[in-house]
Amino acid sequence: MNRWQNIPAELRNLDQWLMWRAEQRGDRVTKVPYTPTGLHAKSTDPATWCSFAAALAAVDGFDGIGFVFSEHDPYTGCDFDAPLDAGKLATVQTLASYTERSPSGNGLHVIVRAALPGPGRNDQKAGREIYDRGRYFTMTGDILDGAPATIEARQAEIDAYYATFKQPEPVTTRPTAAAPVDLDDQTL
Repeated sequence: MNRWQNIPAELRNLDQWLMWRAEQRGDRVTKVPYTPTGLHAKSTDPATWCSFAAALAAVDGFDGIGFVFSEHDPYTGCDFDAPLDAGKLATVQTLASYTERSPSGNGLHVIVRAALPGPGRNDQKAGREIYDRGRYFTMTGDILDGAPATIEARQAEIDAYYATFKQPEPVTTRPTAAAPVDLDDQTL
């Protein structure tokens, strides 16, 4: 069995796959999404996604494949970058769901069956992210030793973990005074 078959069948059966290449963008390397034919893909455009079989057929021309999280599926992805400290590893254990190593081998991706109580979050300083739509995760099929090979329902755990992310500052606007209307009732 090749490593791609370690990815849960429930994900493999969805047409929410794309390709990616590591590309230099300014001062950092980013994972740019592509269609199997080499056109740019978007994690928000289902017309640029493909089946798992199509992704595997094209993988040799790219750095890897990725799964897109959509509002039409029940999945949430948690991304933990290196260093994997005790706090991150404790969260991975609490989530107790499908967990694989990232392409670098230094990070972890956990996929659970849950919905976020708000928009996705990215805590770059802490090296962690959480999304349930409009993003994709690079996938490797390299399951973490001892982790479940299945995607588990973890709504309560996701709600608790989500609460640990700093919420964005609310945007405040000053109310504007209504402009006086110099018209009589008949004209109005």
